[in-house]
Amino acid sequence: PVNFSGGPWPLSVGGTFTLARVLGTVPVEPDGSACFEVPALRSLFFVALDENDLSVKRMQSFVSVQPGETAGCVGCHEQRLESPRAQFDPMALQRAPSRIEPFVDVPDVLDFPRHVQPILDRHCVECHNPEQYDGRVDLTGDHTPLFSQSYWTIIQRSLIADGRNQPYGNRAPRTIGSGASRLLGYLDGSHHETKLKESEYATVRLWIETSATYPGTYAALGSGMTPVAFPVAVMERRCGGCHGSPPNTKPVIGKGMYFTFGGAGPPLPLVHDFTDLKKIRGAMGYFKFGRSRTPQSLCNLTRADQSLLVQAPLSANADGLGLCDPIVFADTDDPDYQAILSAITEASREHQTTKRFDMPDFRPNDHYIIQMQRFGVLTAELSPDEPIDIYATDQAYWRSHWYRPASRKSSSSNDADL
Repeated sequence: PVNFSGGPWPLSVGGTFTLARVLGTVPVEPDGSACFEVPALRSLFFVALDENDLSVKRMQSFVSVQPGETAGCVGCHEQRLESPRAQFDPMALQRAPSRIEPFVDVPDVLDFPRHVQPILDRHCVECHNPEQYDGRVDLTGDHTPLFSQSYWTIIQRSLIADGRNQPYGNRAPRTIGSGASRLLGYLDGSHHETKLKESEYATVRLWIETSATYPGTYAALGSGMTPVAFPVAVMERRCGGCHGSPPNTKPVIGKGMYFTFGGAGPPLPLVHDFTDLKKIRGAMGYFKFGRSRTPQSLCNLTRADQSLLVQAPLSANADGLGLCDPIVFADTDDPDYQAILSAITEASREHQTTKRFDMPDFRPNDHYIIQMQRFGVLTAELSPDEPIDIYATDQAYWRSHWYRPASRKSSSSNDADL
């Protein structure tokens, strides 16, 4: 119940602004009809799946129903120049409404570090890490100042299809969601025999269907973002020759050099403060697949010396990646190398103190705590050092707003938790 920025971060990089819960599936009859019960007074959207459970068509708005209401899809999904069929007897209406069948062994609210990263660790990280940089892909869970290395990689390389923060819907079939996401093609056994267990594959697939968020908790909002204070003069002197350029438009920030590190641009400023919305809205709120990653995203706060910002320009003879041509740093004794590394290391130290939602002993900010106390989810007597289970707190808050008929308040059936 708190609005920190109006932007999608840290929930996503230019994608969704909200979390979604997976309720389950219902059957569709051969004639394309479906009839099912849904929870009342909840915002719902639907995804049509094919025989392989991959998305074909996705609802990009939401619908809700009142208790006892019977609703249909007539009116929204006909062609505007055609009238509805005069006689139609859907197969689904010849039976009782279906109940939603929940997924087994898959969380209802997906959290990337908690649920997806362990799968990448088991199947992908051996070849795709800062030291063995196969395909120039890093799928480790190492933190950057905002998000993780793997999350940035997946987004920047357009391995998922989430529609981005773009103002149009009714997309063509198989252009959004799991059915259009290349990531699943690397996990089905065709990529170096990397094949996931059924529950692992379902977890990744449903994470994509729920808009591929980074955190699975709103406690992440307004916290865990630790920018690096770049040595600007050093960056301009040692990186500017190849990666620097004047802004394409009037500079949003100062008059300094903007940078393009890989991809197709646009040039981005050396942002030092994530709280100034002007500084990050263009880079984060409207990030498009294939664009250059932000300079901050090239910094590794888990292992500072493995940051791409210092590894790419460092000679392979000095245990760097040697990706820059010509080589920028012959060895790690270069004062400018040390200046950049020192800035990242300092941010790393601060990050270990302030913490992110997926780190041990993380504590949400006061705004989150006050609101959870206001709604009676957390006690007013909560001590400053008392641990908070952010995921259980979120679930309790959401469930406190669910409509529950008196006859079902004590129910133990599956639909009681939908």
